[in-house]
Amino acid sequence: SNVYVWSEAVHVDNPQMRLSSELLIVEAPKLDKNKGKFNRATAETNVVIDWTDDKGTNHATADKAVYTYILTNTAKPPLELWQTNAFVVLTGNPVVSNAQDVYRADPIIWDRIRDIISTTNFQEGIINQNDTNNPGLFDTKMPKDKPATK
Repeated sequence: SNVYVWSEAVHVDNPQMRLSSELLIVEAPKLDKNKGKFNRATAETNVVIDWTDDKGTNHATADKAVYTYILTNTAKPPLELWQTNAFVVLTGNPVVSNAQDVYRADPIIWDRIRDIISTTNFQEGIINQNDTNNPGLFDTKMPKDKPATK
């Protein structure tokens, strides 16, 4: 069936992230072009995901996380121009936090290719007070040496 199931204290460690949950269901590749990538993986119950990006360590918790990998030929045959999409959708009280802030929304969508987190239902964002002096936090195009006009 190309479906694999792990249960009870599941831990996955790879160079991109660490995941733990109580249940993990993985759908194996259907196309040779996936080069060993999984089409879909679903983690459920006490889901914890940790990963590092250029801003530091990120930590996510949720009741459920669904990873979807899609490989699409965007050219007209016989040409091939492959485009990849890789998303993790967190649902069930998801929270994403890092040194800068904490976000609560349901769902939280993590675009793994562009490393962008978004949502269609924002609930709460908390900015770490110790990071408010970060020069990029509320950066504008206005030069820093000229005051804003009133």
